[in-house]
Amino acid sequence: MIYHYPDGQKAIDDINFTITHGESVALVGANGAGKSTLLLHINGTIIPRQGIVNIGNIPVNEKTPEIIRKKVEIVFQNSDDQLFMPTVFDDVAFGPVNLNIPAEDVRFLVDHALEQVGALHSKDHPPYKLSAGEKRLVAIATVLPVFPEILVMDEPTSDLDPFSRRTIIQLLKSFHHTKIIATHDLDMTMELCERTIILNKGEISSDGPTEVLFNDNKLLAASHLEQPLCMQSCPVCGKAG
Repeated sequence: MIYHYPDGQKAIDDINFTITHGESVALVGANGAGKSTLLLHINGTIIPRQGIVNIGNIPVNEKTPEIIRKKVEIVFQNSDDQLFMPTVFDDVAFGPVNLNIPAEDVRFLVDHALEQVGALHSKDHPPYKLSAGEKRLVAIATVLPVFPEILVMDEPTSDLDPFSRRTIIQLLKSFHHTKIIATHDLDMTMELCERTIILNKGEISSDGPTEVLFNDNKLLAASHLEQPLCMQSCPVCGKAG
């Protein structure tokens, strides 16, 4: 698959990979490596012009966005791009309402989703009054009532305080969906993703077991990355981890 920005700059250059059902896969790389652009292809926000993206045996194209988005749900990096309704309830209900699910079932699905993420108390609040961490939890809740097969997430722990970050990591650990996570949080990657794809200037520089790749300092340096803190030596005692 190849993708160019409107100004002609190449964002994705001949990428090819397969993710199997139930995998948790991290996409890591420096700013501008192509992570977010790749995610937008996976859920059909961007239609591939050169190459093919398949979700199962369904190609992502102009004829299949509704089918693809029932299978793949994306949580954007900026929660304000996802939360646009008057109340949290309305935002979480948006998906099932548009699937014509009966109102009584919608209420149950919304409550269950918010309870899963620990945000049921905010159900009647306007989203703009929530903290960044609360918004992120609600943004995740918005994709749960439609029971996606694949969760695609862009920087789910960015700009969060330590407690909110830990809450989201524990939440994602509990999900049995296929997860594709673009992130700079390599410590989170170590906890959640057994496989990592490293992107560098729109190309895949490596694809393999997370711990193996993160032990390759030469590979990380070439992709403008550093080992996660959990793998670095203590600056005081010199012990690893």
